[in-house]
Amino acid sequence: MLAAWGLCAVARAQDLPDPADVSPAPDAAPRAAPREPDPADRELERMLENMTPDELQQLVKEAMKSRLRVERQQVAREIRDAPMYFDPKAKAAALAVLEKDPADTQKDNIQRICEALATVDADFGAVHKLYAKGEYEAAAAKALPSLDTRDASYLSAARHFLCAQALAQCGQGERAVEVYADLLANMPEKISFAATASVQAAATWEKLGRQFYAMKMYAYCLANYGLTLDTEEARKILLKIEQYEKVYRDPVGTVAGKMGEVQRRLAERDSGQVTQTRQKEIVALLEDLIKLSEERQGQGGNSNSQNNKPREKGESQGQQPPGAVGQQGGNNPSSPMVDSMIVPGPTQRPSNLAREHVGDGEGDWSALPPRQREKLESILKTRAPEGYRDVTRDYHKKLAEDASGR
Repeated sequence: MLAAWGLCAVARAQDLPDPADVSPAPDAAPRAAPREPDPADRELERMLENMTPDELQQLVKEAMKSRLRVERQQVAREIRDAPMYFDPKAKAAALAVLEKDPADTQKDNIQRICEALATVDADFGAVHKLYAKGEYEAAAAKALPSLDTRDASYLSAARHFLCAQALAQCGQGERAVEVYADLLANMPEKISFAATASVQAAATWEKLGRQFYAMKMYAYCLANYGLTLDTEEARKILLKIEQYEKVYRDPVGTVAGKMGEVQRRLAERDSGQVTQTRQKEIVALLEDLIKLSEERQGQGGNSNSQNNKPREKGESQGQQPPGAVGQQGGNNPSSPMVDSMIVPGPTQRPSNLAREHVGDGEGDWSALPPRQREKLESILKTRAPEGYRDVTRDYHKKLAEDASGR
C-alpha cells in the first residue's frame, strides 16, 4: 500500500496543471468548515518524513514499477474489450507479449505495447512494420491519416509516438514536435509514451538548432515527468536547462562573449576545432534569436481560441495532406511557431480521459482520497533536489503568468 501512496505522488507530478483546479473560489462562495486532521494523513506524513533520501528514492522506484505494471494491465484491458479486435488468437498473442518477462522500464513498455497493438490492429501493424524496417518516410505517411487527437486510447498514443519518431528520423523535425505536442496535450497519462515524447521532442528541437524551445521542453519534462526518470537522466536534463538558461538570460552578452573569444583565438592564429565550434555556436544562437523574433511577430494576429481549436481526425498542426510527407522541408513550417507547438500549457482534459485510471485491483493509486494525494505531493516536493524544485517552481510560475496575461 505504501508503494501505491508513493506512486500517486509520481502520477500527480506528471499531471498537467488544470486551471479549473487552481481557480480561486468567488468571495460569496460558502466556506466549508475546517476538517479535523485525518489520522491516516498524520501517519503517512510521519512515515515519509522519517525516511532517508535513499529510502524515498527506492520508494519512488518501486512506485514507478507498479505504475508501469498498471499501464500494461490497462493496455491488456483495452485489447480485450475493443470490439474491433475479434481474432482470439491475435488477442492471446498480444497479451502474451505484454506479460512475458517485462523489464519494468518505460522503453520496454513502449516496445512491448507497440508490438502487442501491432499484433491485433492491422493498420498500426503496417506502420510498426515499416518503422522496424527503417522505412521512416513511408511509416510517417501511413500513420498521419489515422492520427486523432480526440482519441486518448493507448493505440492512439502509440500511433502518435511512432509517427513522431518516424518524422524525426526522416528529417521532418518540426512536424515531429507538433505530433509529440499533440500526444502530450491529449494523452499525458500515458506515462511511458508521454514522458519519452517530452524528452524526444526536446532533443528534436536541439537538432533543429532551436535551443530556446529545447530548454522550454526540457523544463516541461522535469516539471511533469521528472520523478519517472532515472536519476542520471534527470541530472543531465537539469544540466542542459541550466546551460541554456545562462545563454538566454542574456543572449546578447553571450554572443558578445563568444565573439570576443573567437577574435582572441584568431588573433593568436588559432583557427582550430575550439574556434570553429565557437563560431558555429554564435551563428546558431543568432539564427535562433532571429527566428524567435520572427515567430513572435507572426503570432500577433493569431488568437488563442484559434490555436486551441480541436483538430479533426488525422489533422495535426500545420499538417499537409495525407501522404505528403517529404514535400515540405523540415525547417520551413507552413505557419509561424506558437507556444502550444512547443510545450502543452494548462489544458482541459478531454472527457474520454475520465476513466483513465479505473483500477485493476490492488495497488491502484487513483483510489487514494484527494487530501492524501495532496499531502504526498507536498511532502515529496520538499524532499526533491533543490535544482529540480527550482525548475518545477519556475515552470509553473511561468504558466500562471501566461494565463493571467491572456
